[in-house]
Amino acid sequence: MTQERKQSAKLWFWSGSAVLLIIVFFTVRALTRDRLQVRVAEATHTQLVSTVSTNGRVEPEQNYELYSPIATTVKEVYVQPGDQVAAGKLLMVLDDLQSRARAASAESGVRAAQAGLESATHNGTQQERQMATADQTRARLERDEARRSLELLTKLNSTGAASTSEVAAGRQRLETAEANLKAVEQGTVNRYSPAEVERARAAVADAQASLAEARQVLAHTVVRAPAAGTVYHLDAGRTEFVEGGKLLIQLADLHHERVRAYFDEPEIGRL
Repeated sequence: MTQERKQSAKLWFWSGSAVLLIIVFFTVRALTRDRLQVRVAEATHTQLVSTVSTNGRVEPEQNYELYSPIATTVKEVYVQPGDQVAAGKLLMVLDDLQSRARAASAESGVRAAQAGLESATHNGTQQERQMATADQTRARLERDEARRSLELLTKLNSTGAASTSEVAAGRQRLETAEANLKAVEQGTVNRYSPAEVERARAAVADAQASLAEARQVLAHTVVRAPAAGTVYHLDAGRTEFVEGGKLLIQLADLHHERVRAYFDEPEIGRL
């Protein structure tokens, strides 16, 4: 009995010691371990920047390109690359001899077409109308003379002084004179058909269009600045021959520019 009590006491002693060691271990560990630092921040809206490397070019927002209207030579150049110019500033003058000749020819064509239209709408030119008036006067005189002659022959025939055949010849002469007068009058009134009048109007319209084009080309031989800006490209010098449509000057407001960048298709999703 005593032996059992001793063994039970030893068991409780070692059990208590073990529990005490465990408590001491965890207590020391809790007091000596490092504490983790916790950071706190407030969520806000901001830009998300993603960088993509590519190539591109810088160009003006409004670019003005001035071309040669015809094949000719440059007479004068009044600007250099880098010059800032105001709107309407004289930049370059081209040789306009050919353009002036073309404009003069177009003006002559307009006058000729207008004269043709006037003839068509007034039944001929002034000279032709004067001739037609003279023909009408002559035809009326012939008719009147034939009428008086017939009246005289008719009177003579009633007294037996003129034969019936002479009266018939006089009547035939009168009919012929009246027919000639009618033909002259109709030719004076309806000399041109409606189709011919419309064709004359179309010719005037075509001639006026050619004149407008020639004048426009002539005006473009004097090259002026269409707007204020900087001359950044000059591709023609004095006495130099230039082809029609050749680029002469490039002008732009370099204070307003934009960047044109080029991206591959797989990179579009990142934009």
